Amino acid sequence: MRTWLRFLTALCFALVIAVRPGTDAASREPGPQQPVAALPEPATLEDLLESAESLLRQAKGFAAQPLFERAREQAIALAREGEEAQARTAIGEILFYRTQYTAAREEGLKALEIYQRLALDRGIGRASHLLSTAEDLLGNRASARTHAERAIGAYDRAGYPRGRALATLQMLRVARLALPEERPLYERAIRDARAAGDPEIEGTALHSLGDHLFTESLFEEALDTLTRAKAVFETTTALGDLGTVYNSLGRVYRAHGRLDEALKSQLAALALHEKANTPFQLMQSLNAVATVYQRLGDLRKARSYYERSLALAEKSSSQRVQDFLRGNLGNLLIHQGQFSQGASALEQVIAHGVDEYLSRRQSSLSLAYSKIARPQQALDAATKAVDGCAKDDEACVEALGRRAAAHQALGNPQAALSDINTALSHLEGVRTRLVPSDFFKQDFHHAQEDLYSFAIGLQLHEKQDRLALETAELARSRAFLDLLASRDVRFKDKDRAEIAALRENGVRQALPVTLESTAPHALAALTFRGAGTVATRPTVTSPSSLELNSLVTAAPSATGDLIATAARLQSTIVAYWVGDDELFIWVVTPEGAVNSRRVGVLRSKLLELIRATSPFTATSSTAPATRAIATRGSDTVALQSARPDAWRELHTVLIDPIRAYLPRATGSLLTIVPQGPLLNVSFAALQNARGRYLLEDFTLHYAPAGAVLQFTAPKRRADARTGPMLVVADPTLPRLSTLDRPLARLPGARSEAAAISKLVPASRLTVLQDAKATEALARESVAGKAVLHFATHAIVSDDDPFRSFLALGPSTSATGGDGLLTSEEVYGLDLSADLVVLSACRSAGGSVTGDGISAFARAFIYAGTASLVASLWDVADEPTNRLLPDFYKSWLAGESKGRALRSAQLRLLRDLRAGRVQVETPVGVVSLPEHPVFWAGFALFGEPD
Repeated sequence: MRTWLRFLTALCFALVIAVRPGTDAASREPGPQQPVAALPEPATLEDLLESAESLLRQAKGFAAQPLFERAREQAIALAREGEEAQARTAIGEILFYRTQYTAAREEGLKALEIYQRLALDRGIGRASHLLSTAEDLLGNRASARTHAERAIGAYDRAGYPRGRALATLQMLRVARLALPEERPLYERAIRDARAAGDPEIEGTALHSLGDHLFTESLFEEALDTLTRAKAVFETTTALGDLGTVYNSLGRVYRAHGRLDEALKSQLAALALHEKANTPFQLMQSLNAVATVYQRLGDLRKARSYYERSLALAEKSSSQRVQDFLRGNLGNLLIHQGQFSQGASALEQVIAHGVDEYLSRRQSSLSLAYSKIARPQQALDAATKAVDGCAKDDEACVEALGRRAAAHQALGNPQAALSDINTALSHLEGVRTRLVPSDFFKQDFHHAQEDLYSFAIGLQLHEKQDRLALETAELARSRAFLDLLASRDVRFKDKDRAEIAALRENGVRQALPVTLESTAPHALAALTFRGAGTVATRPTVTSPSSLELNSLVTAAPSATGDLIATAARLQSTIVAYWVGDDELFIWVVTPEGAVNSRRVGVLRSKLLELIRATSPFTATSSTAPATRAIATRGSDTVALQSARPDAWRELHTVLIDPIRAYLPRATGSLLTIVPQGPLLNVSFAALQNARGRYLLEDFTLHYAPAGAVLQFTAPKRRADARTGPMLVVADPTLPRLSTLDRPLARLPGARSEAAAISKLVPASRLTVLQDAKATEALARESVAGKAVLHFATHAIVSDDDPFRSFLALGPSTSATGGDGLLTSEEVYGLDLSADLVVLSACRSAGGSVTGDGISAFARAFIYAGTASLVASLWDVADEPTNRLLPDFYKSWLAGESKGRALRSAQLRLLRDLRAGRVQVETPVGVVSLPEHPVFWAGFALFGEPD
């Protein structure tokens, strides 16, 4: 991470600071579509230089260069050395922008010799600054630092703060000082920029500091500083500089696994750099976009952007720049399966000796060697990568992973284990420095799944079943655990006052803070993450984005914790991890036994089987309308009588390998901890070879990670069955956009509410229905309720999960709500409910985050519920109205939530088999088939009792 960013920073700041000292404006190349108007012929050498400098200030270096060349020749003929040096420096600056670094250096050296002879300090500063930027990109870093330091001294003597600010930034870039040494220099550069009245230089200083903070993995401060830089540049016309800030912001997103947001930022940067038409910045943005596409797996697009960037670099005179981009392209070739070609490109880059990213190159080369059966060379390359990664955590993780693979291939599993465990430790170290925002944390571990899969496979191969299980837990729902721990933390009053005072004074560093927690178990497993934000409830930062503070780092479950959870619940925990070509399964019993199995199956095969179980493979658009049933979502369910073979194949893969470790007593509790493609699978519907469903043998509930159950346990209420209950059903529906499918009223939801109401005394029941079931009244009524039941439409937005909503009634007042209770708004609720039932479509389905949990499930558990019953797919309005009253009847009679749901589903299954479930359709009454879509869609998340 660190070394790559250093070079990308070079691409950015060399542009910004190469020409500004003498010209008071950056030189930009005009595009072909920007013709330069004819200017009057200058009368004197002074006029000629002034005309040229004027063009340079207008970003018209193309037109300025011939004028400066004429001025240089006239100055030589007239023996006017000062003017000659001025012309040579400006020509060098223009050549630099055209990526002709060798020629730029030649002009700069000649100018510097003259300025030193004439003792003209501002000229010495300007020429030295040019030389520093040119030498840097030619790979001569020591010389670049010497020139930068000379420029600072010259500008200091000249009393020219603007030049000193730029020279200081250049020196900071090439000197690579430790952050404590750099901070006062950045502060001085900012003061100088403000004294000179130059917001562009101030923005550049903030940008440079932000990038250095990023390389130190100080992500929160980096994000804050880069955001400030962006705000400064937005007040200027410096489009190219604004674009480079977008690139840096994109890298922050990328480091957190938020590739969708990274791509948006870096495409925005590319658009700005194309408009500014600066070759160097354009190379930077093309490379950045390519990098994100490669991480997203779109290798075709990635290659096209890399090739465009390299084509620009090959027009420059910098071998260093060319090798940087050629190395990136070589890495891509390897990932495209062109191992020999990729290896050849990387060998060439390494042989040149000017590339600064040898650790990355050697890691990629190790992968290529391993693919072409050269294991010893793969080990040698990986060892060089490890030796060269220094403090760059991301590079070290990659290098250690590659060396572990090489050790394994050479039959040295102990060395492989040592390396992979060190790599995992590096990742955990990076976690503690992530931006303390749930949004940023969500996909961090998801982006590292290949490494975790390799580690798990290696540990299991060495019979380290428990360590492998703990590695899987390292990667499960870590952002969600942090979020749950953050919600439970309260600041003591003295800390609030201290933090508020410091924030007023702009202090953002980490502070020792005393914490209280509503969940005592959490304190032993969390680390406080600084004082950047003190609120522990959600803060909505814009109408379309939710910022959830995630201030602590919670530990995952160790094997002992999982055994303790299994004993507490009297459940057998079944945990899964899906690799690319292998499935890993662990079984943890209440007695403390831990067993594992490895199943050879491609991830793509699992995805194919799961898709085949979907109740919507035949949608209403392909099935006759007379054979479709209304759902509580935006779709209909086609009547299908066939039992898909996919359910049996999934049972063979997911259950058969561990069947011997599962309890024999019918109805025993299983805690399912799924991962990857398994997250939206209804395990209840898995069928064995005899056609028996898993639900017929076991009671089931789900958790996204073992540690989540440590947070839900304290939320249980002793009065769950006897406390107050809220039922919201069949509301007067809100008006949606004309582009959305109209939502139908739900008579099944109405009858469902009526059936539930008969089971609960009126004194503790609140029912909101029809016009009373408004969003505003529902939000007011949830307070203090032990049970919440929503029987309405749920519309899940896969593109924007925070905008998924439960459809309620709109308020008549302007401030009462639009009738859409979004998952974003659910995060803002403060619930004390023991149980929430979402009798709606896909209320536990839809887009799943990197945490492995869907929008509504995540939101309601965060809001404070111990248990959630929700649907994995669009459920039919009928017979859902039969299933859930049966669930309540059993639960209120004393059964656990898990067993009550199982009893209700089994009763419905029996009735379906007997043909006793009939519904009205446009062609009359029809009997529903025994398809899992009608009985297996609801699942229990969190506490099973």
